[in-house]
Amino acid sequence: MDQDDQSETIPKKETPRDLRKRLKRLEGSRDGLQERNQEKSKQIKALSGKVTDLSESRERTRNEAKNLKESVNELKIQLSNREQQLKEKDLLLQNAKKQLENERQLRLEEEKERQDQIENLKKKLMKLQN
Repeated sequence: MDQDDQSETIPKKETPRDLRKRLKRLEGSRDGLQERNQEKSKQIKALSGKVTDLSESRERTRNEAKNLKESVNELKIQLSNREQQLKEKDLLLQNAKKQLENERQLRLEEEKERQDQIENLKKKLMKLQN
């Protein structure tokens, strides 16, 4: 065995002064550890509260998104219904325009026939007067 090994196995007698120094260092180390532990505990509490807040916020956001999605779907359905109604009204309007155009053409033809009849009557009247 080396001399170093012997010093490790046989405890060296410590003087009261050495023990006080060692005790002071250990107390300082302990106080530092306690202080760091308290700081970490505070951080853990703060972060725990933050996690809770974020979880609640995330849940609120999910609910809002779900509600908005439902609203969008309802609005899409309403839009689709309105578009269908508009198409139906447009079709009715086009049919009404066609009907009006046909009636106008018919009246024009009737007016032309009346004009022709008036002309024929005028000619007959002229012949009779001569």
